[in-house]
This record gives sequence, structure tokens and C-alpha cells, in this order.
Amino acid sequence: MTHLPAQRLALTRRGRINIVHIADILVFNPINLQEHSTFATPHQYSTGIDHILINGKPAIAEGKVTGDLHGRVLRTEKS
Repeated sequence: MTHLPAQRLALTRRGRINIVHIADILVFNPINLQEHSTFATPHQYSTGIDHILINGKPAIAEGKVTGDLHGRVLRTEKS
């Protein structure tokens, strides 16, 4: 699901879980997944999201936001 878009955007080290790739991974429980934001209150977190790794580092761990900002702008990687 993520490899083809990464390939089309020439992001060669993204889109697969591999030792040499950069990991952006979301782990969630589909039974507990629930959105809480509305038009009036758009800045509400969803529940049921257990872990999010950005660049291989936790942004959400055990359902709690870590506060760490590991993301960066994605640019086409030149060969």
C-alpha cells in the first residue's frame, strides 16, 4: 500500500519495512479505533492508535503522544 506511492515519488528508502529503509509505522487496534473530532472541535485525537513511529522513532507510544518531532519534509532522493 505504501511502496508504490513511494516508488512513484522516487522516495527510494520509504514504503517498505526493511533494515536500510526509514520507518514510518502506525499500529492501531481496529476494534478500539474511534474519531473524536468534529467540525466545531477539530483538534481532538482519535483513540485506538497504540503506536506511531516517524523515522523509526516514537511519536505515539502506548497511546500517548511523546511530544518528540521526528518528521521532516520528504523530497525526491537523487540517485
